[in-house]
Amino acid sequence: MPRNFVSLFGSGGDVLPSAGGPSPFVLIQSQVATDGGGGSASINMTVTEGNSLIAISHWSDAVTLTSITCSGESNLSAIGSVITSANSTKLHMLRLDAITASGAKTITCTWSAPTANAQFWLAEISGGNTASLLGQEGGTTGTGTTPTINLTTATNGEMGLVACSAEGGELTPGAGFTVIVLSNTNLWEEGEYKLDLGAAGLKTLSMTVGSAPWAIKAATFKALGG
Repeated sequence: MPRNFVSLFGSGGDVLPSAGGPSPFVLIQSQVATDGGGGSASINMTVTEGNSLIAISHWSDAVTLTSITCSGESNLSAIGSVITSANSTKLHMLRLDAITASGAKTITCTWSAPTANAQFWLAEISGGNTASLLGQEGGTTGTGTTPTINLTTATNGEMGLVACSAEGGELTPGAGFTVIVLSNTNLWEEGEYKLDLGAAGLKTLSMTVGSAPWAIKAATFKALGG
């Protein structure tokens, strides 16, 4: 059975990003929801105007991700394209750059049909450039036990988000990462976060997994002032 992991990098401090200073990103809250068999999963979250939402969705089978909606807001926008591993596990990322009104929201991820192991993870973040949040994105598939993707950030203090699907074996977190445990009991799922991606430039994001094939998808988000 495929095993899926997500990885989150971010940090706090509401200041203009600099090569040596802290990133302004703060991870306010996060939740995860699993399709109960109806082809959708929902999260209830009370959020703050001016913050952002970022999401990872993963699933298998020959279905598509229809949308991630947020009550009272625009739908979350896709980040690049779906990445599909050789074992048919699919990964996607979406975002809402700027929440327009504070309050209780229902965020719903919908697939075109009920699908095995479907789940989405959602986080509210502050400190992002809400006029132009997305920095870089990409994805790839491969074999071996170290899924890796390179992204070149254009601004200091960008936040990175990585999702990885592997055939088996537990994710080994990198030094300085904090693990996030996800809730799908059918799969091993973990996450991790780190303060920020540092000074602008080439970033190599990788994980260690037990067995291939794997797929990896990543995105970076620009900080306030970036």
